[in-house]
Amino acid sequence: MKKLPDNARLMFEGVRYNVWQWEQTLFDGSTVIFEAASRADCVTIIATVEDKILVLQEEQPGQAPFLALPGGHCEGLDSPERTAKFKLELEAGYKAEAFTKWFVAPYGWVIGDNHFFIARNVTQGGAVREDPGDKISPKLISFDEFLDFRKTSEIRNKELLPILERAANNTDERAKLHDMIFGFAEGQTPTVATSTETQPSQITPSI
Repeated sequence: MKKLPDNARLMFEGVRYNVWQWEQTLFDGSTVIFEAASRADCVTIIATVEDKILVLQEEQPGQAPFLALPGGHCEGLDSPERTAKFKLELEAGYKAEAFTKWFVAPYGWVIGDNHFFIARNVTQGGAVREDPGDKISPKLISFDEFLDFRKTSEIRNKELLPILERAANNTDERAKLHDMIFGFAEGQTPTVATSTETQPSQITPSI
């Protein structure tokens, strides 16, 4: 992720965003004030139930309904792994034995990262937390429906769009993505053993 320079000063501390400023030396030796915003890291979880993927239909005050994968921002000093566990349980009502770190995507102009995890064969049983600012309806979709996320403006997880586009237009990329998410080849049953190539080291969240 992008890092703030050592001489950056916190100028504004908001609910979600912090604003920083620092003195930056230019190529001609002059100095100007640079500015950047930061936000706590967040997590996104691709959770599977057999050959289906868990998504959330969400509605928040003042916004149109949207689709999203389970996830959310790290609170306090919580690690991404711990946050993934709690968000899956508290928002979606599902539990996972372990999480596999997939990739990390920077926010863009805001300093911070989105940590993507895969959680295979999750089970219902989490204690869903009531949130007056968020109406959430979990549902399971097929792999094809997951690829179709690239066609809708409702989806919040924009970092996935290039990956979904490649998989939708290339049979090899489709097979690799399916194998990575589910741990078995498309057309096989969920009980088929997986190879070590599609089973990266798993992360068991600490309590």
